Amino acid sequence: MAQKEYVVAGYLFTNEVEAKQANVELQKIHFFDTKMDYTNSENTLLLYKKILEEHLFRTPIGMDYLRRIRQLIIDRGMPEAEVPPIPVDTFTRMRNRTDINGTMKKRVELTQTDNVQKAFRFSLMINVALIAMVIALFVIALTSNNPNILNYKRNLVNQYAAWEQELTQREEALREAQLQYHMENGD
Repeated sequence: MAQKEYVVAGYLFTNEVEAKQANVELQKIHFFDTKMDYTNSENTLLLYKKILEEHLFRTPIGMDYLRRIRQLIIDRGMPEAEVPPIPVDTFTRMRNRTDINGTMKKRVELTQTDNVQKAFRFSLMINVALIAMVIALFVIALTSNNPNILNYKRNLVNQYAAWEQELTQREEALREAQLQYHMENGD
């Protein structure tokens, strides 16, 4: 797979994040160019020091701008010793951080994939267990003697049949007893 390339102000970037950062820095440079009077060396030096202090520029575009301002200040008569050097490690740190972030991003994606798979397996096991419990509850409900919503009609019919049989047996016993009583008393 070919790596995508991004061009910003004549600089080639292979990372979209760096290219976006370079575009932001380019906009800052245009802002400074329109608002700043570079003929005043003291103000230009203050701007330069503030930019260094705030770490506003990290890409080659920003570093090139800092180099231009630094050279402009020195050309206007400021002793080079009074103009702080440009810390290159700012750009290097950004490059390393981007590389680390890319590596970390891959690790996070792999970890997230593993986590999703583990969560899916766990969810699947829980669902199977829940389905087994529901089936067990239905079996218990259907085979139970206690009336419930699934077997109430059958249980009620069976209960009424048992009462009817018992009542019929009692009536027969009562008739036999009456018949025997009438025979004994001669009625």
